[in-house]
Amino acid sequence: LTLHFGLGTHTGDVPLEVSWPHVKTRQQATAWHNCIVTVPFEVDDDDTAAPAATGDHEKNFTMPGIGMAFVWIDALAGWVGKYEVTNSEYRQFYPNHTCKVFKGHDLTGDRLPVVNVSHDDASAYAESLTAREAAAGRLPEGYTYRLPTGEEWSTFARCGNNRRYPWGDTWPPAYGNYDDDTDFLACQVAEYVDGHAVTCPVEESGENEWGVFGVGGNAWEWTDEWHSAKQAYRVLRGASWVSSYLPRYLECAERDYGRPSYHGVDIGFRLVLGR
Repeated sequence: LTLHFGLGTHTGDVPLEVSWPHVKTRQQATAWHNCIVTVPFEVDDDDTAAPAATGDHEKNFTMPGIGMAFVWIDALAGWVGKYEVTNSEYRQFYPNHTCKVFKGHDLTGDRLPVVNVSHDDASAYAESLTAREAAAGRLPEGYTYRLPTGEEWSTFARCGNNRRYPWGDTWPPAYGNYDDDTDFLACQVAEYVDGHAVTCPVEESGENEWGVFGVGGNAWEWTDEWHSAKQAYRVLRGASWVSSYLPRYLECAERDYGRPSYHGVDIGFRLVLGR
């Protein structure tokens, strides 16, 4: 079975037999853009278990089986992905996905943010993750994994205040993977060096005061916001490694947009666990 992401359509359930040493599972996987496969993931002993399993709904946690980290945000009464979703995390559901190569630079590393994903792809991933965690009894009542709303994105990007940029109000950037003056693209952020030509490992994408990484740069992030009442385009936030040198492009308020089926080498996503 070959299903292509981006413009694929749901045709039914595909039974998958998945087995690794010491692991025996049978799953009914929904075929959206690829066959869905769950890969075992070792979680460190000091990681906090999923909130539904512990009954503690206000602590950071790392998702068992996948390793995706989430931070609790009081202002949202929910959790935000500590990082943008990575290639490794995405491929555990869609193993055939590739971010491709850009001008000789490989974008497929495990800890790089997944890119070349559409809004449709990101939403399908969130739905699959929600179904998986609900079946495992690890989903707090009334909560789902989903893309953030525009308001939610602004809240965790600005850390609850009205700052102009993710790092504050000063220029040039204090952190973030943007199109710096060592890059090979035409529009660069003058007098700023982030050390990365393309996407960077999510742990190196810059941390804000609330413990969220990469809200400025690295990859544009799909949100659940519509660009207009016509509901033809979804909103992207946060800029990327190819963002231009103009300060306004790096502002928290900046919005790009694309059709739900659109994907590109600098477009990824982050999940929230919210109501």
